[in-house]
Formats: sequence, C-alpha cells, structure tokens
Amino acid sequence: MLPRLHLFEFLDQPWLPARLRRYASDYLAHVQNRFGFDRLMARKLGDFLTSCGGSGESHQIVDLGSGAGGPIVGLRRHLATDGIELDVVLTDLHPEAETLERLSREPGVRYLSQPVDATAVPEDLVGTRTLVNALHHLRPEQVRAMFADAAAKAQPIVAFDVVERSARGVLSMLLVPLIVWLITPRLRPHRWSRLVLTYPVPLVPLLCTWDGLVSQLRAYRPEELHRLLPPGLDAYAFDVGTIREGQLRVAFVTGRPVGASLSVPALGPHRTVDPATSAHP
Repeated sequence: MLPRLHLFEFLDQPWLPARLRRYASDYLAHVQNRFGFDRLMARKLGDFLTSCGGSGESHQIVDLGSGAGGPIVGLRRHLATDGIELDVVLTDLHPEAETLERLSREPGVRYLSQPVDATAVPEDLVGTRTLVNALHHLRPEQVRAMFADAAAKAQPIVAFDVVERSARGVLSMLLVPLIVWLITPRLRPHRWSRLVLTYPVPLVPLLCTWDGLVSQLRAYRPEELHRLLPPGLDAYAFDVGTIREGQLRVAFVTGRPVGASLSVPALGPHRTVDPATSAHP
C-alpha cells in the first residue's frame, strides 16, 4: 500500500515557462489519446450527459483546470463522432496567453482570460463542469471544496483521473523518457525548440518523468474520493467508481442535482465499472 504523497509538480507552478508547459501538455494529450484513455472518458461523459438530458444533442461544458489547452478538447472530438456536440468553456486559475490565441481557432471552444478557481466557480458559468485528469493536482480540502461548490450551485460535475497509485503505476513511469523521445517527431506543430528541449537538452522528458511519477503518488483511490464528498445532500447525487477496459483504468466521480432522470445508462460492451470500488451514497 502506497500512502498518498502530495509532492512538488512542475505543471502546478505558475512560473513554469509556457513553452515547457505546452510541450509537456502535448505529450500528455498524445499519450492519453494514443492508449485509449480519451475514448473511455468520452464514452462515460457521453453517457452522463445523455442521462442528464439537455438541449437536444448539444451540451454546455465548463472545464476546470484546463491548463495549456485541456484534455476536454480531445474528448469533444470523440463525442462529436457520436453526434454529441459540446460547447466548451476552458478555465484555469492561471490562464495562458499563448493557449488563448491557439484555441481561438478551435470550433466550439473558448478559453476565458480571467482566472477561475475550481473550488469557487462564478455563478454565471453555467453548465456541466469537467475536470479531466487533474484530480490528483488538488489537495483533499480542494477536492472537497470543488464538489461542494458544484452541489451548492446545482451544477453537474464529472471528474476523471487516469493515474493510479500502485507499484505498477510508479514503475510505468520508467518508460516515460523513451516514450517522449519516440513520439516527439509526431507532435504538431513542428518546432525546433521542441526538438532541442527533448533531445540535446532533455528538459521535456525529465519534466514529464518527474511529474508523471509524482502524479501516481498523488492519485486518489475511489474510496478516498468517496470520503471527500460533501455529506448529507438530499438534492444532489454523487457516483464514484473506476472504468476498466483491459489494462486501462480511469477513476471517476460524477455528481448532479436530483431530478426526473437519474439512471445512468449502461456503459456498453467491453467496459465495466469495478463493483469493488464503486460507491453510491
């Protein structure tokens, strides 16, 4: 059993140069999509949105902790192939000017220039809140405050984390430098600075390896997340669990106001929710 350790991560630091943040985020987004995590999360998010209803097949998403672009953009593309359109508002406590400019060309996506705290989202930001692969960046008191804020303002929320606090998860980080070196030529746009910071001056692989290792040690187990949910809510329902497919595992928390439609559709073939780690308060 590995205790949860909230150690230092470079991507949490506002002083990290935007170029390094962008290149590390590009690596994470590519790996997440390449190994199928995006597909798993998109299906779960699509099921949740469908069960909550909405305006036709279009849904307003308020993404929290979007960083250098937010993995929700990749999930949006997956869902579009299933006929589910998302209007996405990206937010972050430290929004980046370069990201704002880059994503201004992405259809259906806008990035707010003002800071947004995931634990106290402005009331005018209405829609299903998402936090994709970022739960481990929050301390326990921040996780509790984020879910309490969503419940208090009666906004649905979906949070995913693909990291896993286990010996397997920690050991897998030994492969990160090799993976970064192999996939960098495929990443777009091509930049000489990306190549320089990956090969002769390997800051990107070192950053990704350290942050990846720390992310595994910061990861919450489903039972720990369950204990962080606000208690005694009659008008709001949470669900905690793990989606499994082969070797892939994604922890999730969903929450929404209690209404006419509360049953979440079945996850479909080839996907299961581990009953040993699922909780329905």
